[in-house]
Amino acid sequence: LNWHKLTSEERLHEIIGEVRKSSPRATEALRQDFALHKYRRERLRKDRRRLLSLTDRAWRYANKA
Repeated sequence: LNWHKLTSEERLHEIIGEVRKSSPRATEALRQDFALHKYRRERLRKDRRRLLSLTDRAWRYANKA
């Protein structure tokens, strides 16, 4: 599955519906995978923001002197 093509929640539920018909275990795996992906993306965004603010602060400090 390509997660970046999976934009909407509705599409996810559609896929889960398709998978549920075939296998409940696969459904659970899919749900966990999606949750993990969401969590990782969130964390990546936060880390990037933190890194930006750190470099910004360092740059300002260096230019004060």
